[in-house]
Amino acid sequence: MIIKVKGYLTYRDVIGGRETERPDDGSVTLLDFIRELAAEIGDDHGRALFDKENGAVGEAVAIMLNGVHYNHLPDRLNTVLKDQDEIAVFPPAAGG
Repeated sequence: MIIKVKGYLTYRDVIGGRETERPDDGSVTLLDFIRELAAEIGDDHGRALFDKENGAVGEAVAIMLNGVHYNHLPDRLNTVLKDQDEIAVFPPAAGG
């Protein structure tokens, strides 16, 4: 199974646009995949994906699956990924 991942803004250089090949066992959820991605990225970028207090995906981080924010998916972060799914990761916005 091939999963496409795109990073935007400050994640563009870190994640870029990559394709990740995974065993086609149908058991990886969006949350599992994001955890693996955070571990692979490491440093501040990986840690920024998750809330330091409770370990959940940070509220300021936008993660989309096939153009739909994960909060709008029926199973949210527990959605099982399929071949050719595309994940987009937007970091917390900052500015003023």
